[in-house]
Amino acid sequence: MRSTAPVSVPDRVSHSHECADVILDWQGELVTAGPVDFRLFIVPPLDVEPGCGIGWEGGATVPTANTPLFDHAVQTASTWVHDVSHEFDTDDRHFAYRVLRAWLHVLRVRLPVEAAAHFAAQLPELLRGVYYDGWNPSAVPEKYDAQQYLSRFAREANISVTDVHRAAPAITAVALRHLSPGQVDKVLDQLPEDIRALLRPAA
Repeated sequence: MRSTAPVSVPDRVSHSHECADVILDWQGELVTAGPVDFRLFIVPPLDVEPGCGIGWEGGATVPTANTPLFDHAVQTASTWVHDVSHEFDTDDRHFAYRVLRAWLHVLRVRLPVEAAAHFAAQLPELLRGVYYDGWNPSAVPEKYDAQQYLSRFAREANISVTDVHRAAPAITAVALRHLSPGQVDKVLDQLPEDIRALLRPAA
């Protein structure tokens, strides 16, 4: 049974430096307070400047790298990025992160709030933060068509529209490896058939 005794814990944890703007509550849930570059967490090597770290607000700062509290979350997200890199046969983790983020962002705004939140709950912690970054639940679903899907993805990932035809199913294939096929199929079933066709990997 969870203790109901008062616990002296900080309200949130912050990684507040020029290199990022990330807030986490004491249970480890991500709360964003502005634009966040999650590559600091999931693209090795960590782009953290000396003196930049994670610390309880009003307390001591702990170096970001090799912090046990975040090791598993960082490793899990990094594995996704590595698998995306493998899909494109590239060592460019920044490219892989950008394409993965585009897949998450363009998908989430096409979903109703409940479906978007349910899918987010299946994602690992740091990717859940990437998924929610900048999301406005009062403005969804945005009922774009297949052509608009292509242009949105291309713009966010900074790739050509032609390359989206390869990139979108490649990220879906990675998601299918890390999540149950039923979870992925359930969210894709929320989409119109023409958009679903763009996302599904070749059999």
